[in-house]
Amino acid sequence: MHYTNKKRDPLVIGTYRVLLFLCLCFSIFIPRILAAQTASVNTPRAEVVLNFNEFDYNLRKSVLVINSYHQGHPWTDGITRGVLRTFSKRNAHVEIHIENLDSKRIVNPELWNTILIQKLESYPAEYLDLIIVSDDNALNALIDIGHKYHSIPIVFCGISHAPEKITEICHSFVGVKEYLPHKENLELGMRLFPETENIVVITDNSETGISHRIAAEKAIDEVLPENIRVILLDGTTGLTTPEMVRQLKTLPEKTLVLFSIWQIDGDGNYWDPEKYYRLYAEACDVPVFIVTDVGLREGFLGGHISVSENQGELAAELGLKILYRGYQPDKLIYDDNNQWYFNWKELRRWKIARPSLPSGAIVFNRPMAVYREYAFFFLDHAWIDHCIICSAVVNSDLSFSLSQE
Repeated sequence: MHYTNKKRDPLVIGTYRVLLFLCLCFSIFIPRILAAQTASVNTPRAEVVLNFNEFDYNLRKSVLVINSYHQGHPWTDGITRGVLRTFSKRNAHVEIHIENLDSKRIVNPELWNTILIQKLESYPAEYLDLIIVSDDNALNALIDIGHKYHSIPIVFCGISHAPEKITEICHSFVGVKEYLPHKENLELGMRLFPETENIVVITDNSETGISHRIAAEKAIDEVLPENIRVILLDGTTGLTTPEMVRQLKTLPEKTLVLFSIWQIDGDGNYWDPEKYYRLYAEACDVPVFIVTDVGLREGFLGGHISVSENQGELAAELGLKILYRGYQPDKLIYDDNNQWYFNWKELRRWKIARPSLPSGAIVFNRPMAVYREYAFFFLDHAWIDHCIICSAVVNSDLSFSLSQE
């Protein structure tokens, strides 16, 4: 076999080698760069540091968080997460203490004042700089125990009713009221299910439950036509949990449920929402809307809700303004930040199309597509495969060229 003695231009060979080197570099660095850019988009940028000298003990602020309920209660845990995350994000130089009144399981209101006094007396005089109070029971107890404890600025969240004349008791009192969007959920429910004939409203045997029922009845008067039958499953009438579940299982067709709250039943027993809300959802063979994020992921359809973490974040932001900027509130009540949340599985069950939902609605429980879940993996290996092919082509061409030399 005869080969020509024609040599490949050294410039061409050098060009091939440079291309091979660049392909290898791209295969290593490009996916990492893209991943870093994605992370930078999804990761919130830290806020401005509030205290520059972290080692100056005199600049440290002491904050007491008083929760009405207990650790492990989903609403209390959400508010606490919101408070802690906000202080951390803002790099606040604070010492945070958390006390829980446990008023869902200690149902005697006369004991709440005693418990709260004991907790407050455990802190030295002039130690606390701010108190954040979540929900009505702890706030009302704090007011009842007397003005001695009200020289400290108070920020509240999650309350249904602002106490009257509170500004005469405490010199700095401000907070976020919990808005219960029964009206918005009823309007959406009637639009999504226009053949509805019955509306069931569920509220329990607690002070919170009473405020939920009053808010629901007001929304019903504003929204529902007279031909809609309203069924109230109300714990204050003595309704027990087993009986409530039995009624849920026998609801007629063309019914919507507005599940507002059910934690204290007619017998005064506490039913943990983390454990039992899932069972309530399973008992219903009709769409179920909710007004808070308690039980959000337990099988309900969803709705326009008050989000516990948002409540905590808003309260912490107000507290930071008071602590570090000398903020003097120009109003007593700040608005809740409600959001639309929907369970993807329930949307499919009731054949509700995504375009039918309100703008900005968040859909959860949606199965993650393989590509979306492993996008980085596919991108990385696509680059590697591409570069391997390019390298093989370049090497093959170089080998043929060298054989001719």
